[in-house]
Amino acid sequence: MGWNDHLDDDDETCNLPPEAFAQFVSHPFDIDDGWLRLADDDQTLTAMRSWFRGRFCDPAEETPYNGREGGYLFVHGGPYDPGEVLSERFGHIVDVELIDEVAEEMYELHGDQWAPVVFGPPDDYEFDERFDLTFLSREEPLRRLRERLAQSQMILTLQGNTSARELAEKLVFGAVIGALEAFLWETVYYWIENDDGALRDMVTKIPKFRDEPIRLGEVFDRQATLKSHVQGYLQNVV
Repeated sequence: MGWNDHLDDDDETCNLPPEAFAQFVSHPFDIDDGWLRLADDDQTLTAMRSWFRGRFCDPAEETPYNGREGGYLFVHGGPYDPGEVLSERFGHIVDVELIDEVAEEMYELHGDQWAPVVFGPPDDYEFDERFDLTFLSREEPLRRLRERLAQSQMILTLQGNTSARELAEKLVFGAVIGALEAFLWETVYYWIENDDGALRDMVTKIPKFRDEPIRLGEVFDRQATLKSHVQGYLQNVV
């Protein structure tokens, strides 16, 4: 599940004014601290609820359960106590009474052990070898793109009635988007396969990989499968 799967009928962000939203943050919802300092109590409560629910969820939604020993296995971090999390984020801005009110609501929902919402594609995406690629040169992705675009242009030369030509234009538009997506994937794939520096740049600069937690006992296994791990993620992103 993704962050936005948890914001269904309970999402209250639509009740907040535009200035409540922090700039340059698309998801999950974040609050502009300057606005929050001036907000009334109802808006403050709404904002804090939305902020918390956008980041944390019922463990049953994201967390495996250990049936033998009982209890959840918080493999993505946690558990998180709503009171502690809310106090850390809003304690310097919001009155403690309001923080406690939201925390009590969260306790009533799922107790004091919440799981983090998993953002982006899950870690179990694996590289699909059916779409494996073999390139002899770095120019190959661009050559393939030109071929696909040329084929699409040929469709536009076909004759027919007005409805058929309009449909052909729509099909070509979709084909062009697909060709560009394929070009992006094939280019990335080439560099991951042929340049360790490019692989290192992706792992150290893309937040998904850069911030990914890893246990010390997993280091060698992850190192051995690092390339396919990165390829699988990027393949599914495209």
